[in-house]
Amino acid sequence: MAKIDLEYCKIISNILLNGVEYVDKNRDVVRRQIPYYTFRHEFETGGFPAITMKELYWKGVIGELIWFLQGNTNARWLSDRGIHIWDKDALNYYNRLTGRELTMDQFNQDSMRHSVGRNYSFQYRRFNGQVDQIKKLVEGMIENIMSTYLIVTAWNPSDLDDTALAPCHYGYQIIGVPLDNGEFGFELHWKQRSVDGFLGMSFNIASYGLLALILEALTGYKAVAIQGDLKCVHLYENQIEAATEMLKRNPNQFDACQVSVPIYLSSPNETLDWKLDRLSIEDFTVSGYKSHEKMKVEMLAHKK
Repeated sequence: MAKIDLEYCKIISNILLNGVEYVDKNRDVVRRQIPYYTFRHEFETGGFPAITMKELYWKGVIGELIWFLQGNTNARWLSDRGIHIWDKDALNYYNRLTGRELTMDQFNQDSMRHSVGRNYSFQYRRFNGQVDQIKKLVEGMIENIMSTYLIVTAWNPSDLDDTALAPCHYGYQIIGVPLDNGEFGFELHWKQRSVDGFLGMSFNIASYGLLALILEALTGYKAVAIQGDLKCVHLYENQIEAATEMLKRNPNQFDACQVSVPIYLSSPNETLDWKLDRLSIEDFTVSGYKSHEKMKVEMLAHKK
């Protein structure tokens, strides 16, 4: 079985049973929410943390993470590859900046309009316009994996008005751990201020699992576990029925899968920029992934 499914079902059940309902003013819909949840997943016993209760959107998980790591702030890069998860936010951002009210069709006629501002990509590679946090992280891990300075943050208060969407998962820390064989590995712990339990959470878990494997390849240190410190974990009213139906599925039906990252990430003769700039969706391999069928629910964007 895929152990991540048991944890995922536990979180969804918690929201359905114990969540408090209120109106989300940003989206003008009712949502049901619990204040926090912390979970942990270990690679050795759980494999890759890809849920099987519903089909995972692999192309989106891989593509968006590449987009972040390459410092790309134009959502057209994603939509050109069939990934449309940032389209509505990019449109709303453009209309907010210009005072216009373009439709999606009008918006899509010009690829230069698709900036999402100073989002994750910008903060990861150009924090305050100058700090490459990914480079500092990789170099810091290689220099001293037990350092407590191995932190990346996407939350920059001075840029919150200059982005299409304030970061939901706003920072992560690499924590070095001594292994039984005398070597060292690491855990990746991330923090999230707001969690869409049905659409976003499974996506975020897989994304940070993949990031851990990428950092493993870049530094040579073994990825041991990921841990999420989740706040304001919720389901929107248009997700309640689907979430309830999902819990009727068998969480033990499918085994965990394995994910392979590009071999060139481990090359000692290439620069970090060369490795990250070369990344493409097709370079990642997913083996043994089987799941229950897809559950389609509309992704809600901010109204403004």
